[in-house]
Amino acid sequence: MINCDFKKVGGILNNPNKSQDMSYLDNWEKHKSDIKVWKKFWALVEIKRKWNWANWFYAKLDRENNEIVAPSNYTYYNSEKYMFLCLWISLLRSVHEGLTEKLDKHNNKEEQTRRVLEVFPDVPEKIKNFSLSEFKDFRNVVFHCAWYYRFPDLEIGQNQVNKIDELHKSIGLWLDDKFKTCFQEFVKKYNAPINWKSNFFDENNNSDDFY
Repeated sequence: MINCDFKKVGGILNNPNKSQDMSYLDNWEKHKSDIKVWKKFWALVEIKRKWNWANWFYAKLDRENNEIVAPSNYTYYNSEKYMFLCLWISLLRSVHEGLTEKLDKHNNKEEQTRRVLEVFPDVPEKIKNFSLSEFKDFRNVVFHCAWYYRFPDLEIGQNQVNKIDELHKSIGLWLDDKFKTCFQEFVKKYNAPINWKSNFFDENNNSDDFY
């Protein structure tokens, strides 16, 4: 359980030094100026959930000699594992964008990017500077229908897939650490229920299974 010095009143963790109008149930807009806790936590929930989606597909990918089988190595594209591969890469691209470029909400891209960097100033350089060319146009091809099957746009080689594999692991480790820390800060500041933790963590404090 979360280690804190709050008094439990009616199933809610109450901090006597905090205003009781600060609730985890508040509208997002009410506390959006709180970059360090409120805004960061809800952004992490969104990004961690999308990484968990990507990780679900990641766990089911074909592997050979400890390497994920690249799209260019498939001889039969109408297969479940090929679908998993395409969806994994596409979802991971969205996760990477959320951490390093923008989170959809409002205003122009420049301001969204600035806000992301304010909330996540410590994203590792190897994640922040990952070359987007490695993703090619996977996400757009997968999530937008065209007049014909854009097969050439879904071809990437083994080296690219290996780089994306490393990115997936790096983001997962960083997110896990930040999410656990920020969750405790959020619960303390915004009076969340003790049992609220079960929405995000299992009995082993693992957060990879909330979708």
